[in-house]
Amino acid sequence: MGVVPNVTAETSKPPQLWLIVGGADKGGIVVRSRKEISSPAASQRLATGSVVVQVEKRGERLCYRRIAGAGPEEGWVSVRLGNGKHLAVHADDNHKLDVSPLQASVCLPPTLEHCAPSALQLQEQISVGAKDADCTDDLPQAQAESVSQDAGALGSLDRLVLWPRGTPKDSLPTSRCFTRVCVFGPHHSCTGAMMRELPRFFDIKIINEHRADSPAMWKHRIFDKPPQLASNVFCVCLVKDPAFWIQSLARDPCDGTFYEICPVQTTARKPGNVQVTHVLPRHKRQLFSTVEFDGKVYKDAIEIWEATTKSYFNTDIFPLEQTAVVRSEDLLFSFESVIKSLALRGLPWRRTLPREIAPVQETAKDWTHPGCTRRARVELLRYYREPKNRLSGLESLQRDRILHMNSGITRPLGYDSDESVPSWLCVKDSLDSNNCASTCAWYVSTSPHECQW
Repeated sequence: MGVVPNVTAETSKPPQLWLIVGGADKGGIVVRSRKEISSPAASQRLATGSVVVQVEKRGERLCYRRIAGAGPEEGWVSVRLGNGKHLAVHADDNHKLDVSPLQASVCLPPTLEHCAPSALQLQEQISVGAKDADCTDDLPQAQAESVSQDAGALGSLDRLVLWPRGTPKDSLPTSRCFTRVCVFGPHHSCTGAMMRELPRFFDIKIINEHRADSPAMWKHRIFDKPPQLASNVFCVCLVKDPAFWIQSLARDPCDGTFYEICPVQTTARKPGNVQVTHVLPRHKRQLFSTVEFDGKVYKDAIEIWEATTKSYFNTDIFPLEQTAVVRSEDLLFSFESVIKSLALRGLPWRRTLPREIAPVQETAKDWTHPGCTRRARVELLRYYREPKNRLSGLESLQRDRILHMNSGITRPLGYDSDESVPSWLCVKDSLDSNNCASTCAWYVSTSPHECQW
């Protein structure tokens, strides 16, 4: 790294502290050796949640020394993108940090337990799932805005925790802390796995695990009006690639993989009077004909998918501040990033935490589910990483129905083409080993409690 000016305990001015809030699911923000954005970048990023002391500041460029967190001990970073999005926030009266002036002045590396900001402080400041691509911390405003994500028919993707194409994400700060969670999603979208994983990491209670718990909040319901949500309830809504979703539904119809999606035949008795007759599930082609779900008739299963997905992004139904949307594929392939992003949305960490942010490997489905659906995570990873499996076995008309869905819904989510699979493989390959040391450091720097390892 380049030469960083010395900071001593005799400095007359109080130390200026900064909290790193950018790059939440990239592992932090880019560090360079000098203030020029053309200077070499460090091999490591300055981790999100780190606390640094200001050595020098030139415009939006900050020369720092790290006193808490992970990453290079010194260097230059951008505190704000060209489009105004913050990568670091100043520790003013509204963002107090528990670091003594002496520690900051002499840049001693105290233990993270004594100097880290609380999780709630971070939740108030860090944008959800913020991704600063390798170069975007240095982009001028026009270039930074040119890589923003098109929300299409979904209106806004602020509630989506991870981008499907690696572009920057608008900030979505929160000052709230949620203690109860509802998980929603269509069948076969990992709702059971999400319900199992959340209590492992967060001090929350799932309140709609079973339909009998709260029929009005059934996890697979398609909402056309706002659910009754208390102020301490947070909604995690899961979506899934529609082609893979059809494949899951069609795995073994005779054994029940259609679940509550019922093939029907309709007969018009007279104008305005249509008789609906249920037929037994037999074949995947029934998913491309008239079906009934939760008391409503749809022209096919794809229409169910579209109605479900659109409802999760409808601000009139699900309040932005109480809702996060997670692609089920990201839960599989970018598990750690999903969990961190949900923490930043207001889910409080447990007092005791696992040694690493890693999912349970066994299936989340019990004996009440069809046998073919009870697959361990390693099987799912192998299956969903193969693009050929997406449209395998579909007839020509069925493929056309999927490929010509409303692109205003599918494209913003990365579900619009053969590039779907790369869109969830590009963030992180879950078959790689986890970096336990960096994970533990992130835990300590964002948790208000002591981690019991």
